[in-house]
Amino acid sequence: MKTRSSEPFASTLRIEPEPSRLLRRVLVLVYCLSGLFLVVFSAGWLVTAASLSLLGLAAFTGYRGRVAGDRVFRSAVWHADGAWQVVTPAGARRQARLLPSTFIHSLVVVLHFQLEDGGKGYLVLCRDSLAPDLFRRLRARMRVAGLDSGSGG
Repeated sequence: MKTRSSEPFASTLRIEPEPSRLLRRVLVLVYCLSGLFLVVFSAGWLVTAASLSLLGLAAFTGYRGRVAGDRVFRSAVWHADGAWQVVTPAGARRQARLLPSTFIHSLVVVLHFQLEDGGKGYLVLCRDSLAPDLFRRLRARMRVAGLDSGSGG
């Protein structure tokens, strides 16, 4: 895919997402359905209790953000010159390049980055995690930059 993300834009986009209520609801639904599945199809009460405990622990640690580690970024800045900068969970600012595996949809955008040192990571942006105008401008700017071909929505 040919991208034009190095072409200059009129302004810098600061992407600092808030926690998404939509994503939280989806995750709660998935964990509840998983728990229900364990209760209905389990072999015995001990296996069910242990499985539900592990599921609860996974839900809690996933919610607290301990599972993802350094691969999930807290925020990103798309500079007017087309360069990207991401902020790691530790708060470090790193230069990055947007990969073609980025996913763009009307409900969610998954920005997939490669860091200068070769590491990769992503930033998941649900429609409700950004201001509506910022989410719209991000999707429009990605379309202008040629980054949306082959993506959904």
